[in-house]
Amino acid sequence: MQSFIIEDQYELEDNMARATTYSQWCIAAENLDRLKELDKNWSYDDESPLYDYKLIRHRRELLQKARNAKDYLQMVYLLRSGLLRNLGGLNEILLFSHLFLRTKKLIQDYHEEVVQSIRYISDSPYVSSKLEFLKDTRQSFGSSALVLHGGASFALYHLGVAKTLFEQNMLPRIISGSSISALMAALICIHTDDELPTIFDASGIKLKSFEKRNTKGGYQRKLRRLLEHGYLLDADVLTQCVNDNLGDITFEEAFLKTRRILNITVSSERKNEVPRLLNYLTAPTVLIRTAACASASSLGVFRSVNLLAKDKTGRVVQWGASHIKWGDSSYDSESPEARLAELFNVNHFIVSQSSPLATPFLPKGPHHRKSSPFQKLMSFMFNEARHIINQVGHFGFLPASVSSLFSPKLLGHVTISPLLTMNDLWAVFSNPRKETMKYWIEKGEKSTWPFVTLIRNRTMVEFALDKAFFKIDAEEQQRKQGILGSNDNLSSNEGLFALKCAFGGEKRRSSLNLSSSNV
Repeated sequence: MQSFIIEDQYELEDNMARATTYSQWCIAAENLDRLKELDKNWSYDDESPLYDYKLIRHRRELLQKARNAKDYLQMVYLLRSGLLRNLGGLNEILLFSHLFLRTKKLIQDYHEEVVQSIRYISDSPYVSSKLEFLKDTRQSFGSSALVLHGGASFALYHLGVAKTLFEQNMLPRIISGSSISALMAALICIHTDDELPTIFDASGIKLKSFEKRNTKGGYQRKLRRLLEHGYLLDADVLTQCVNDNLGDITFEEAFLKTRRILNITVSSERKNEVPRLLNYLTAPTVLIRTAACASASSLGVFRSVNLLAKDKTGRVVQWGASHIKWGDSSYDSESPEARLAELFNVNHFIVSQSSPLATPFLPKGPHHRKSSPFQKLMSFMFNEARHIINQVGHFGFLPASVSSLFSPKLLGHVTISPLLTMNDLWAVFSNPRKETMKYWIEKGEKSTWPFVTLIRNRTMVEFALDKAFFKIDAEEQQRKQGILGSNDNLSSNEGLFALKCAFGGEKRRSSLNLSSSNV
């Protein structure tokens, strides 16, 4: 019997590896989960030393009881007083390592109860104060950000990661990128939900600038360029590609169009010359295409780039000092992630890591948490080599683009990385084509599928709060314009009075309203 189970397990794992769509992968994963739970119903057993199951069970029962009794005061009190992303350790990654599509049923039931409570409050007729509740609760809970890390042709992989998150309604509105990954982040953030499918299937991405180049001797030419100048890509070709795909849209215009918040990391050689993180708050009028080129310049692709912006008449003008020198800024102690947390209340980072020197040492899902002795040895040797190369690069003996490959790699609360083959490594010398783009996008999708359950559990409350907030905010704007009838006559209602007491009254305002004004 045991041998049959093992054979079935190998077959199902093979089916998961060969799946070409998420639905196919889920069918195989569901069957494998059932096979794993034949001897014991792990997901139905609340108890585990990995989280405080008694606390989670108690909170769920209180919320359920308050909702069934339509006790608005109690519901608001419970959500405002104890709504944490990792309450009782329920987001411990080992809780998602047993099964592919499920975790403890108690955890899923708790999250669903919280979401139902949020919907119940947002759908109630008491309009005048619930917007304040949602605003403050969003601020307290925090936001997620998708950070794209890794350059060259490997950056195309990020589009596959974003595609899966988008199709599962889990794509964060805050997206950050640097170097070539900044272009990927920009492509996502300047297109609406209706336009994104053409980006994710590569049909909406323009590559004519690369098609004009002579491919003969391409490997030798790029290798010589790397050794002599410190970069692989032709600066003129990259500039034309960025211009073709991004146009003259600014950070602020992109935000108003899509409500997604694009962040591009740049580094200049002189301190405080430009903001470290460019977005619609720090550089609202800057053209995104010039910011993307400046980010690529930080690794030596260009000697200098002028950031361009639109003035009040819409005319394109220079922004800041001319001929800014871009490069690694060793003086900058604040990371872009710290700045994201400061500006947009981000406390949950989803990192798409495509660096070929980092991905071999990263788990490919919650189920691959243990490292073999060989992997530990390789990781140790890599860290030692990275330290030596960083020291050599610090004294200027290596190009920035080379030493950056060995820089400390960003890890997030969730880090998604591809499984690279030797053939994939040659992509660093290849110009992007439609066929290769589709290959990398598909690789990004497959790399993300094992993380979907984990990310959904970590973000479903946040996205429910966002959806409710924007819905009520839109209704309030319509009501003020006279499109909807005023609900002020409900103020005498006992339930509304309870809500107002819970909110602290109409005069109270949040001391920090970043999540409403900036996000």
